[in-house]
Amino acid sequence: MITLTFILTTLVLYILVRDFLHPAFFLFFFFTVGYILLDIVPGYYSVRIESSFVIYLYLLIFSTGSFLTTILLKKKYKKVDFLKNGLKQFYLNKRILNFLFYIFFIGLLIYVYRYLNLLFSYSSLAEYYYEMRKASLTGNHLVKNNSFFACILSFSSVLSIIIFYRILTEKSSVLFKLLFISFLILVSIAQTIEGARSTISLIYISFMYIYLFHKGISSSFKVISYFLFVVFLLSINTRNIVQGDVFGILFYFFKHIILYAYGSLIAFDYFFNNYFFIESNFFSRMTDKLNSYLDIFDIAVINKPDNPLMNYTVISSEQRTNIYTCFATYISYFGYYGTVLVLMFNSFIITFVYLKRYNYIYFFLYSLFFATLCLSSLKEFFFLSFPYSLRLLILLTILSKYNFFARFPMPFLKSYNKI
Repeated sequence: MITLTFILTTLVLYILVRDFLHPAFFLFFFFTVGYILLDIVPGYYSVRIESSFVIYLYLLIFSTGSFLTTILLKKKYKKVDFLKNGLKQFYLNKRILNFLFYIFFIGLLIYVYRYLNLLFSYSSLAEYYYEMRKASLTGNHLVKNNSFFACILSFSSVLSIIIFYRILTEKSSVLFKLLFISFLILVSIAQTIEGARSTISLIYISFMYIYLFHKGISSSFKVISYFLFVVFLLSINTRNIVQGDVFGILFYFFKHIILYAYGSLIAFDYFFNNYFFIESNFFSRMTDKLNSYLDIFDIAVINKPDNPLMNYTVISSEQRTNIYTCFATYISYFGYYGTVLVLMFNSFIITFVYLKRYNYIYFFLYSLFFATLCLSSLKEFFFLSFPYSLRLLILLTILSKYNFFARFPMPFLKSYNKI
């Protein structure tokens, strides 16, 4: 019954917005797919009606806020038209961009090189990634990264979104195409070499949105297939895939994807009935900074609950997870009623940016926001992506053709054809 309710509501939302990528529709649609898959694939525990109703209400609040924002701004912005998709006033300073590209390329090579000795000390990639993931959970990192390397990685990841746009839209030689693709591969390796998968998922889904924007919804199957193929390659090289025939391996991979994307719905059911605090790295950092400022004035600090390692919750007879959806994180920090305000805020910001997507700054910014919509089934990504959004805005400001840096000649940097 609850799955049918999700399906019917999704259809109504599409009739209202008539836009597959609109936030009001897409977030609800994404969770609806999850409920359908959990019903179809055997073995997963069911999500109880009470916790499903809470998820349904929160999604409906987000979609309502997004739809109302669209109505308020409908006279100002046009409806999506994939046949005429194109960015307005998009001027890149290619000299600056190429300079940053080479600097970050070298930085990524150094970043990855620091892990090679450790990587070759293990008998397989699966063993290496198992140890790296275990180390990241305990906080005992096997290779220490300082702020410089962290900055190189984060800015390179953001730059990769712009580079991907160039690959799709810009005519350049085969050599530079290979350089661009090599840069994307380096970013992927650097982001996953510590065993983490969240940020690379954010970047890959941003690529998916950019591809859909230019190729249209008809390319959805193709882009999802590419995405799953890349994830499959990562999976078979970093996890111990069960032995068996091809169909057995693919079915195992399919169940793993559902576990990663939607097992959190079952985990949220456990959270809802056995409340425990779920920490967000972003909110914890903000709380710590606020406490340090308040302490200067001898004001009582904001108490932050102790956060032991998040417990794993069984979601089937053979699988478990420790992710609980973004709603569990919001409830931990803001309570059930405060989460309503947070979702209304999120829906307004995301929808506003989406409606202005034909401006290049909002276009790239929404590629990250779109990724946070897809990843909201895992944990809180909207606020967590703010540092990346800020770095993206910094890069776009620097790379704008009419910026302060453009006044200085750089004859040693080759510029390409204008977009």
